[in-house]
Amino acid sequence: MKRRNPSIGVLMIISLTIIILTLVTRKTLCQIGFRHGSVEVIAQLDCRSGK
Repeated sequence: MKRRNPSIGVLMIISLTIIILTLVTRKTLCQIGFRHGSVEVIAQLDCRSGK
């Protein structure tokens, strides 16, 4: 059996950890923002509950 690249597994674990920690500290993932110095990155989702 071929051995997979371990960096993909590490990246998946880090991503899942960030998502889980965000869900624990916030009720929703509608808006997440990061600020470092003068650079700000914001990710927004459409979180309307209507159909």
